[in-house]
Amino acid sequence: MTPALAERVPLAMQRARAKVAAAGSPADVFAQLRAAGAARTVAKRVHWLQRAADRHLEPLAAVSACRSGCTHCCHIALTITDAEAQLLPQASGRPAVRPADAVRREDLQAMARDERLQVDALDAELVSCPFLSEGACSVYATCPLACRVQLNLDDDDLLCQLVPGVDVPVPYADATSIRGLWLALQPSALYADIRSFFPAGGTVPARPTP
Repeated sequence: MTPALAERVPLAMQRARAKVAAAGSPADVFAQLRAAGAARTVAKRVHWLQRAADRHLEPLAAVSACRSGCTHCCHIALTITDAEAQLLPQASGRPAVRPADAVRREDLQAMARDERLQVDALDAELVSCPFLSEGACSVYATCPLACRVQLNLDDDDLLCQLVPGVDVPVPYADATSIRGLWLALQPSALYADIRSFFPAGGTVPARPTP
């Protein structure tokens, strides 16, 4: 880690704590989470979870480092479910495929416990998201939950900038409860990187050996 990054990390964490303390959480988030739990179809559960995530992070969005035109997060691994993948063709006209490297929830959780990968990021080639177009998300309104909760609470994008071989801690907003429900309310889901559901040229990117 460079000296500039090492110096920034504690300051960024302090800023994030202050922003969270000042923002609070909208009360209606809980109603949306209950609606997600009561929904009879997976698609509706995903819809309500997305709404809850947006509402939960709304007070923090205005004071985050995330800005229009920033695409750092569009070049990192992004795990989505097959239910989320099925929503994206409606916005893009691009069909989803069944990934050869998809895993089930129990496999994803086991790998996370083994510290071989994180629940929110299956290994994938660091190529841009297939829906990044001219510096913007072309499916923003229907983007997966993982995109919606990737909110940097620092004041600028320094810690988001990708440094090959360096794992930089970014003070992301806490969405643990929503992520937990995302797992719990899709018990039969298939999980894979978004690039595997929507491969370039019809091919699936290879996953490195853990």
